[in-house]
Amino acid sequence: MEEPFFNDLVKFEQRIRMRYVTSVERRGIEEGLQQGLHDSTVQMLKVRLGSAPEAISRTANEMPDIKRRFTQHGRALAECDVKRFIATLQSNASDR
Repeated sequence: MEEPFFNDLVKFEQRIRMRYVTSVERRGIEEGLQQGLHDSTVQMLKVRLGSAPEAISRTANEMPDIKRRFTQHGRALAECDVKRFIATLQSNASDR
């Protein structure tokens, strides 16, 4: 169902010669960045600390703000203890 819509949208944009990033493209880019940050944070914790519990994945996935995800990504790089990282992540998630 989505594919025909996007095909029609692309044709429409080409017909009127839109030369900017559409709101649909912008949203897709942002969602891709958020998912990439999440995946990178989880992978970094697995490599540095040996694990990345489900609590990290679940809490990080609930974080809608990309700036917060960048902050958490940096904390994952600096943190030496998984439990402390989870506590920080949950604390920041409850601050929303």
